[in-house]
Amino acid sequence: MSYTDKTYLDTTACILYSNVPERLLYLNVPVQHLFEQYAIGFVGPFPVSKQGNKYILVAVEMFSRWPLARAVVAAEANKVASFLYEEIFCVFGPFIHLLSDNGTHFDAQIIDTFLALMQVNHKFTSGYRPQCNGMVEKLNGTLTRASQKLSVNDAGTWDVHLPSVIWAYCTKVHNTLKILPYQMPFGQDPSFQNPIMALGNELGWQRYAKLVIGRDIVQELRQFQGRQGEGRTFVYVQTWRSRRTLETPKIL
Repeated sequence: MSYTDKTYLDTTACILYSNVPERLLYLNVPVQHLFEQYAIGFVGPFPVSKQGNKYILVAVEMFSRWPLARAVVAAEANKVASFLYEEIFCVFGPFIHLLSDNGTHFDAQIIDTFLALMQVNHKFTSGYRPQCNGMVEKLNGTLTRASQKLSVNDAGTWDVHLPSVIWAYCTKVHNTLKILPYQMPFGQDPSFQNPIMALGNELGWQRYAKLVIGRDIVQELRQFQGRQGEGRTFVYVQTWRSRRTLETPKIL
């Protein structure tokens, strides 16, 4: 056996039996305009949080990639109906299509009745082609990794960090859109006049999410102050942190 043949066989064995992560082929679903279609799905279960939550209900506006998420106790149809009404209809208004898998929490009478009342067409992904809901799947992975990183010292607080992660995701340039998801529905840049917001825009969403909850914020702001040449940044944030501490309500 020649050296080339042996190398080929060794390489083939490595490919066949190595633990190579599967890369899914995500399919693009055509969307014509803003607020036309949302994709929705659950991610979990996670370790039960201190607030009793175990799952994240995730939705994506498929034109702008605007993410929405809510931590919930259980993956149930009534949670989905409340989420659709409170987080989408009451904020962005009615839409035309909803894309989901055919789990019992989506294929349920309460969901059918609610969507029929709102005149929304409910579309399901097939069991053999779940890639149709690829936007939700990708966002699920992002939220999972970020929440786990932020709660590494206390696994029961992963749901507390969820709003910060969503905001940071919206203010980071999207790999496909090449702009901020924030810019699509609002037509402008987010306001970064607050030094904390500007800091988040510079450092990126993962590190920013840590700063929002107060971790290592003094050190990072000192570095930011030196780069920006703004002498008032550090003083402002010191004041902001002390004010936030003083205004925190206490349960008697």
